[in-house]
Amino acid sequence: MEFATSSDATLSSVLYFTLSFFFASAVSLLFCFFMRIKRQRKEIRSAQVEQQWREFCFQALMVQEPEKLPPMDQRDLYDLVEMWLQTFDRIRGADAAKGLIRLGQWLDFENRLLPWLKSNTIDEKLLAIMALGLLKERRALEVIRERIDDPYPLISLAAMKAFMEIEPEQGLPELLKRIDTPGWPIGRVRQLISAAPRTLQTHYVTLAAETLSEEQLPKLFELIYALAPSEASDAAKLALRRHPDSAPLLLVIIKHTTDPQFLPLVRASCRNSHPPLRHESLTALGRMGDQDDMAQLIQALNGDIWINQQAAANSLMTIVNEAAAAQAIMPVLTTESARLHWSELLFQKGWLLPATESVWVCSETSPLTQVAYHG
Repeated sequence: MEFATSSDATLSSVLYFTLSFFFASAVSLLFCFFMRIKRQRKEIRSAQVEQQWREFCFQALMVQEPEKLPPMDQRDLYDLVEMWLQTFDRIRGADAAKGLIRLGQWLDFENRLLPWLKSNTIDEKLLAIMALGLLKERRALEVIRERIDDPYPLISLAAMKAFMEIEPEQGLPELLKRIDTPGWPIGRVRQLISAAPRTLQTHYVTLAAETLSEEQLPKLFELIYALAPSEASDAAKLALRRHPDSAPLLLVIIKHTTDPQFLPLVRASCRNSHPPLRHESLTALGRMGDQDDMAQLIQALNGDIWINQQAAANSLMTIVNEAAAAQAIMPVLTTESARLHWSELLFQKGWLLPATESVWVCSETSPLTQVAYHG
């Protein structure tokens, strides 16, 4: 009897579990079905909105005032603003942009989108920031300023762009303070800076060179040399006055500069203990150096690490650039790796002499090895 009772209880438990499992599965399938129906309806509605409004977006590019606009349903706002922003991305020219801005004003985007700035939905918040920035809506400025430090990089970068569009004089110094923000691509930051008026760029970039931290300055000078190389030298002197021994800062300046006033700095950095800085300095001597730098380059070719030997050899060849003088350097080279680098460059130039003992003075390299080096 006890055995039968125990079996009945076990079977009942299994039955209830099975029914619960099937019920949960049915509910999940119904939920997926209704979500799919909802998504399909949204896609159909989005396509209808695009079909209805696309022509008015393109009309706005060409005429001062489009035909009478149809009424806009608030539920279509997201799709319409998204299409409006996509049209902005596809056009070029200030006049065309003005037409789209007028269209946004006729559709009252400013008042409709302001509440979205505090939306709990990231998509709505992002869309509102981007659109209100293009419309230069000053009422949004306070909230947009707060969003610059949003932990989500897409929101913070969009807020920075909107801030620059609404108030570039306040936005540019804020942007330069945040050039090393994680998640902000350096190319995007460069675009934002280049969009500011030239006078503002010159003023605030110089100010940034005097105020930014040592860690931020290398990224700042990557931007300066990309945007305004002619103004980089003065800013570099200001920064080096504050951080004369910063290897990352020296590396960026030496990598990009062609200004002769930095030649003493380049020569001194060839002896720096930081290998990447030595590499850039040895490379820079090829652009800026002269015959006086040959001894230093030969020393680096003989004794530095492999990649720096290669940089020294290339720069030395640029300075020499004459067959007899280049061939005369071979006997001075004391290491196997130095001779290998130099013989490769001689071979590329067509200046490599036949492998005889008289040519390879002070060398233990056999003719057989030279053939292996050069095929």
